[in-house]
Amino acid sequence: MSSVTTSEGNRPEPLQVISVPDGYIRKLAYHPDGRRVVFCSDDGPIKVWNLEKNKQEGIPMVHEGLSVDRIAVTWDGTRIISGDGNGNIKVWDVESQDVVREWTHRENFSRIAVSPDDQLIAVSHRSNVFIYTMEGRQVYHSIKVGMFIWSVSFSPSGDKLACGTRSDVYVYDVVSGTLILGPLKGHRDDVNRVLWSRDGSRLFSASTDNTVRWWNSNTGEHIGEPWKHNYTINSLSLSPDGSKLASTSSGDRTVRFWDTISGSLITQHLQHHDVHSDYAASFSPSGEFLASAGCCGRIYLWRVPWLELVDSQASHATNLNSILPDLSLGLDERQRIFEVRLRKVLDLATAKGFHVSRDVFPPSLPVGAQNAPSTGTERIADCDSNAMDAPPIEPVTLVSGSNSNGGTKETPNVNKIKRKFVDMLRDILFKGFRGKDT
Repeated sequence: MSSVTTSEGNRPEPLQVISVPDGYIRKLAYHPDGRRVVFCSDDGPIKVWNLEKNKQEGIPMVHEGLSVDRIAVTWDGTRIISGDGNGNIKVWDVESQDVVREWTHRENFSRIAVSPDDQLIAVSHRSNVFIYTMEGRQVYHSIKVGMFIWSVSFSPSGDKLACGTRSDVYVYDVVSGTLILGPLKGHRDDVNRVLWSRDGSRLFSASTDNTVRWWNSNTGEHIGEPWKHNYTINSLSLSPDGSKLASTSSGDRTVRFWDTISGSLITQHLQHHDVHSDYAASFSPSGEFLASAGCCGRIYLWRVPWLELVDSQASHATNLNSILPDLSLGLDERQRIFEVRLRKVLDLATAKGFHVSRDVFPPSLPVGAQNAPSTGTERIADCDSNAMDAPPIEPVTLVSGSNSNGGTKETPNVNKIKRKFVDMLRDILFKGFRGKDT
């Protein structure tokens, strides 16, 4: 299934628009199974929505007449944590929608975050952060930041907590509550969201000053130039492989994507057509889709735009006449054509704003295409392997035919070479545009 595009600017359109009778959807999160989203809205309940069946699962999870605008889903997908304006915190079972724990914190706390091991919950209240277990027991020291906290986020290792405040970012030790790093200065207004990279080496922060900044989490140094929207940035979501960051803005009604390695803007953004709205967004666990929502009671399901380029290039790779070097040419010429065509793929991707790591490009032709002389036999690498420079130890694959003297000559199995060449290009495209699994 692929995105529908508009005729104007070839802008991606959502795969699906789900209307839910909930008004303003404040928070939205993909469930780890990839089939459901969890959201909370102005009318009070938390709901689990099945995207495949396009309907609500189970019953609404309610905070007794109070609006809920703080939710988090545990990393294992079994629990939902929610909070209301009176300071009530509830832990819900995802499948049964039953409350399994509840306690009262303090009224008007601002944010909730769950540790990567699903053991701890960080709850910010004005200028302090409190750490709870899933059973509601407060542990460790409270973290005293000293100014209003707009956002909190656990590091991937779970031992650090980043806090976004009025223009600054701070990093604290979870156990001792001591300041490790900060203040990180650069924003000119409230820091609405903070988020760690997958390996914990960087921090991303989004602000009411219309920018996203990224930081070295060890030194606190700012990396590159700020990434900009036209208006306040409301949410951030990191792709599962960590290579793309999505940011949303209510004012310009866009979801924009940033390459977290090169720092470049991915040119195709997603445009909402609703009126002014505070959009939330979340990547699917596969990284192939993104869900977004706002004040109009709609959930939008999109296919991420860079996969359209992958599909287009993979389709082009099947046009063997334009991709495969002529096997009757000498090895040097075959190698030159091979390099030129790979460079074209790289240039096209770079021009469209993608980062393609050069380490996904092999240094030489596939073994079968390397060792294919214009006369004689060749060895062909195993078609199930994409090794580019493996020694030709596989059995010789030959096709018999008649020569000009009426005898029999042995020629390369060209179809097998073609198949390997195309498989190799598909693999390069997949790694280059989606990032390597880590």
